[in-house]
Amino acid sequence: MFLAHSSDVSIVNNEISDNVAERSGGGIAVSGQGDEPASFEGNTISNNRAQNGGGFSIFEADPNILNNTILNNTAHQAGGGIYIFKASPFVSGNDINDNDAESRGGAVSVYLESSPVFEDNMIIGNSSVEAAGAVFIFMESEPRFENNVITDNRSRNGGGIVVIEGSAPEIINNDISDNNAERNGAGFYIQAASMLLEDNNINNNDARRDGGGIYAVYDAIVTMNNNIFEGNRSSSGGAIYKAEGAALEVSDPDDNTYEDNVPDDIYEE
Repeated sequence: MFLAHSSDVSIVNNEISDNVAERSGGGIAVSGQGDEPASFEGNTISNNRAQNGGGFSIFEADPNILNNTILNNTAHQAGGGIYIFKASPFVSGNDINDNDAESRGGAVSVYLESSPVFEDNMIIGNSSVEAAGAVFIFMESEPRFENNVITDNRSRNGGGIVVIEGSAPEIINNDISDNNAERNGAGFYIQAASMLLEDNNINNNDARRDGGGIYAVYDAIVTMNNNIFEGNRSSSGGAIYKAEGAALEVSDPDDNTYEDNVPDDIYEE
């Protein structure tokens, strides 16, 4: 399904499955914005494939994506479930589960100055080969993630969320747990970017190398308020691994909670 410059179009309660696109949007592609945003609600979008955006691709458009099941889609490059490029959709109440990207962003990829809002979604069991089992945030994008469950996702680096290249997400009141990284940053991997973390539960994430909860490197700035880091595991930096040149901004005294992280809470180079 392809919508170009759509205005006030509603796609409701459909099954969109087993489709293939050579480039973007295996199930649905939205390009351009009309006077009113398109709306996708209550659909099942499953088993679709594309280079980018196995389930959805959204280019320069701001649709509402509400209460859909986005399941078992595959991207040969980025965004197994949803690929967002220079766009700001509102994404709420969806199950974004068991999607796969052969490169980055098993569930979601957010690219090029995009500012989507993700609220009350279940983002579970997604995977990517290279980076970001759940969410890849890239190229000066500023998404907001609030009240989501991001769990049981896996990748080589950044089992949960990867933030790079001048991006600045707000991550508020989410459950980010049981994610796995074969290398670094099971919960978060952040590099040359900034991130606000507030009121999140960051628990039981497992990295084989460094940064069970957070791996922060190369001019990363992480502002942290009132988060709980519990039961995260890695070789060093059970809760947080901070490389030289990265910065953690916390209140004095630190109002974050650290419990049972292995082998330590915070490792600083």
